[in-house]
Amino acid sequence: MKIAPVYPVDAWEWIWAPYDARTYELVLEQIDANDIVLEIGAGDLRLSRQIAQQAKWIYALEINEPLLERSSNDLPANMQTIIGDARLSPFPDNITVAVLLMRHCTHFSLYFDKLQAGACQRL
Repeated sequence: MKIAPVYPVDAWEWIWAPYDARTYELVLEQIDANDIVLEIGAGDLRLSRQIAQQAKWIYALEINEPLLERSSNDLPANMQTIIGDARLSPFPDNITVAVLLMRHCTHFSLYFDKLQAGACQRL
């Protein structure tokens, strides 16, 4: 089932992103070299690219296909992008840490349950 976005592609990103540098720093402090990370709502990949510099692997999940496609040039070797709706898309089962920086998220418990079922250690 594909859910159509109800927002203009660029307007959405400007409303909700980016976060301030300190927020990104706080996230990066939680990432270890052996972590396999899932960023839910990865947007333009600005945080995912930073995570890739210190994690073993990162999956960047984003529903906004045009935004993700525009941002996916020259990806780090340890990054994979996934276009999909986090409510419906299966999560990789080897995640050790998940990152969810979405001010507008109303599905936190659904994501938590999916991650816990996959043995994710930290959110």
